[in-house]
Amino acid sequence: LLQRLLCLYPDVRYISAHKSIEPVPLDKDREFDPTWRSERLKRWEINAEITQNALLDLRLQSHALDATSPEECVLVLSRYLFWWPLAAFGGAFATVEWTLSNSEYTELAYRMFKRELQLMLFYEEEGRCGVQTAGHQYVLKSPSHTVFHRVIKQVFPDALIVRLHRDPVETISSRCSMTEAIARRYRTTMSRLEIGDMAVRWHSVACSQMLQDDIPDVMDIRYQDLLANPVGVCSQISSFVGLHHDERITAKIEQYLRQRPRHAHGVHRYSPDNYGINPEEIRDKFGTYCEHFNV
Repeated sequence: LLQRLLCLYPDVRYISAHKSIEPVPLDKDREFDPTWRSERLKRWEINAEITQNALLDLRLQSHALDATSPEECVLVLSRYLFWWPLAAFGGAFATVEWTLSNSEYTELAYRMFKRELQLMLFYEEEGRCGVQTAGHQYVLKSPSHTVFHRVIKQVFPDALIVRLHRDPVETISSRCSMTEAIARRYRTTMSRLEIGDMAVRWHSVACSQMLQDDIPDVMDIRYQDLLANPVGVCSQISSFVGLHHDERITAKIEQYLRQRPRHAHGVHRYSPDNYGINPEEIRDKFGTYCEHFNV
């Protein structure tokens, strides 16, 4: 929600779903061909329909797929960074521990990610393939970023980081459910307990780093505050990142929320018990984090 609201500001860029799958033409001879863009959109719509049907089958229709709307940059970053949901797809959970302990690899992955962003930016600014996008700041979102704040600041020294904090039981359970739903497209059998264990491990590293981080240019927002006052939260963030907020932006945000009420596409239902997650144990484990960020 927060990413899509911030992308209503006129001075921002974002990665849409169909761009993340196929950012530039693979055939160099087509880089000035405006028909390539419409063909890319059709390819995404076919894939999105398949994925959306899979989510519907698993009663996870709450995450609506839209080819041109802002989407998590995880689809681009996952080409270079091996993080825990990818492990669930192939059952390679041990590889995630290697990712968490290998700073050289993660820095290289983010530098490759940066190069791809630069490539997309080049195509958009030059108007290749009939694409020309306004805006000066990228608004990027991925759950994987929470573990790699220091790497992000090394690779993107001017980056401004907004962290959204939520009850860890809800965060971990939701991520487990979504990961399982998508992984079932690739695997017929999997261990829910392994998914739960790895989700807790990843979230533990993320929360520990957030408590220890002394990196500059970070803003912390509570999820419950976003739900209670989305316009106010967006106004605070716009001041932090240097975007102009006025009555027109307020009206756009309010219109967006009216047209897309929460749970309009269904409720994402999940149970922590399915993944061996004990809520009391999780809240005890993440007690310092919950107290520090008041969630």
